[in-house]
Amino acid sequence: MKHLVTDFKEFHISISYRCNFKCDHCCQKSSPKNVLTIDESDRRNIVDAIRNAQFDQIFFSGGEPTLCWKEIEKFILIIKNSVNSKSKIGIITNGWFTKNEKLFAQILSKVNILYVSIDKYHLKYISLQKIKKLCDECKIRGIEFQCVSTVDTPEDLISISEWEEFLECKIQFQVTLPVGMACENNITVSNSRVFTKNTKFDLLHCPAYGKVLYDPKWGFNSCCCDLLYDNDLAEYRHLISCKKTIHEFIKLKFYNFINDEKFVDIADVNELIKRKYPIKTTPICSYCKFKFTNYFLPNNTVEG
Repeated sequence: MKHLVTDFKEFHISISYRCNFKCDHCCQKSSPKNVLTIDESDRRNIVDAIRNAQFDQIFFSGGEPTLCWKEIEKFILIIKNSVNSKSKIGIITNGWFTKNEKLFAQILSKVNILYVSIDKYHLKYISLQKIKKLCDECKIRGIEFQCVSTVDTPEDLISISEWEEFLECKIQFQVTLPVGMACENNITVSNSRVFTKNTKFDLLHCPAYGKVLYDPKWGFNSCCCDLLYDNDLAEYRHLISCKKTIHEFIKLKFYNFINDEKFVDIADVNELIKRKYPIKTTPICSYCKFKFTNYFLPNNTVEG
């Protein structure tokens, strides 16, 4: 197969939807009972991408990816023997494995980056002290550590500030998505414009810019937001995802749309307001959904 000349920033591999937590806001509805996991066809697609595209960083996520640690170790071995041998390896986790010293040591010996989810939903299952332990150990080992959070009330921002002080690290956050468990539990953002100031639009393009995601349900995709998880858009997911090779995926018009560096008009929230389009998540993602439903769908059949 011809080697891809495209150089991506990140490859995010969602190993499984299974999770030992059951958070009320989870967009994937991950839980101990959700056993959707990559199959042999998915493995071939993922390995093909690893061998034929170059990524600066490769992340494993879920669900809770470390529940499939042996599977991840196999992928890491393939990565180290591919064109991505120098890629940084990352895990996005809930941090549960701090109580398993053997697994704790194994994971930290193999990764360069560790992202831990922390918010009022995750903290029902894990203590700040456990996350602090993980943070401190990563500092000792020189592992890049970051906490990621979701917010749906202004009070959540106060909590984040307190957690940052305790953990002695910065916490990156996004607005809770109105999909999955959040939708079933009627969790909504109390005032999304409160968070506009915090997003600052300094990305000037989709947060998934330069990234490729792989999901056991939909394959390669380029959206981590509600376009992918909104059931009202289910019949149009083929426009943003691809179960074939990464070569086919990067031909999708939507992939090229969000990777256009001239995507700066996304910052014009006034267009959303003028058209009475609801800002349900971050203004950036709401604007993208507005563009998708108005310019990519046949006959503009779906409203935001």
